[in-house]
Amino acid sequence: PKDDSPFQLSIFKFKHAVTFVNKSNIYSQYIGMLKYLNFLEESHFLSKKITPPHNVVLTSNWMMVVPRSKSSCGGVDINGFGYAGSLVIGSLVKAGPMSILRCTGVELKN
Repeated sequence: PKDDSPFQLSIFKFKHAVTFVNKSNIYSQYIGMLKYLNFLEESHFLSKKITPPHNVVLTSNWMMVVPRSKSSCGGVDINGFGYAGSLVIGSLVKAGPMSILRCTGVELKN
């Protein structure tokens, strides 16, 4: 994409939205991604309704929002601290963030 509009990558088989980061506009981009995923309508935002469970991955170049289908993976509850780079799951097996997103994400239907 030529602008900072959200899009999906075909390599991921879970529902998601990705955008290139515009550092002066990150919050607006985040709201745009929630709308792209049909998480948020203007009326929801204004009435302060809670969005469905989701994860956000933010780097200096791109941002991804991934709806969650479940709250745990491998017997470990997934929450915000898990996206600091890696998680220790079960018997100290390391899983990267994309593995966690695949495990907890909403599967795309073909």
